[in-house]
Parts: sequence; C-alpha cells; structure tokens
Amino acid sequence: MRIRAALVGYGMGGRHFHAPFVAADPDLDLVAVVTSSPERADQVRADLPGAEVIPDLATLIDRAGDLGLELAIVSTPPAGHAEQASALLEAGL
Repeated sequence: MRIRAALVGYGMGGRHFHAPFVAADPDLDLVAVVTSSPERADQVRADLPGAEVIPDLATLIDRAGDLGLELAIVSTPPAGHAEQASALLEAGL
C-alpha cells in the first residue's frame, strides 16, 4: 500500500527536488500540495494533475483525515520550518 503524502511549499525545493523524488518513489503517492501563490498553484495543477492544491497549512491539517494523509514534507523557507513541522506533528503527520 502506498503512503499518501502532502508537500508543503512548491518553490524551488518543492518543485524541483521534493516533488520529483516523491513521484519517483513507488511507495509514495503525492495527493496534496500546499501553496498560497496563485501562480504556483497553477504550476502544481500543470505538473501534478493528481494532486490537490491546498491554500495554507491550517487547511491541510483540517483536511488531513479526508485526504488520508500519512506524511507531510516541508519545503518552505527555513524560518518557518519549526512552527510548520510542530503543527504537522501535533496533527499526527
């Protein structure tokens, strides 16, 4: 069974590093990407048509159960990592 994953952030690291590695792993299924940028949301839809675009971390956490998420990958600027990772861990991701 594949692990259902979300990617938080779709800038340089998310788009060019994390998303391709997740897509290449037969054990992972990238089902959601968090980005607040309309331009990056359009890029997610073009690059990853099977992934749902989520506008912010709070919405992702609220929808984690509905999406069946088991894993979240944080690919945002480093200053926000601790707060974002803590919120995701508290949510069970």
